[in-house]
Amino acid sequence: MISRVLKKYPKGKIIVLAPTRPLVLQHKSSCEKFLDIDTEK
Repeated sequence: MISRVLKKYPKGKIIVLAPTRPLVLQHKSSCEKFLDIDTEK
């Protein structure tokens, strides 16, 4: 789902919600690993 949205809107942003900060960081890490995301943004 995230990759589809980013392909359609390359300058768009994705918001990830999770109940704890460690879980948010885990999602961020997974997205950086599996998707072509510029980590500097």
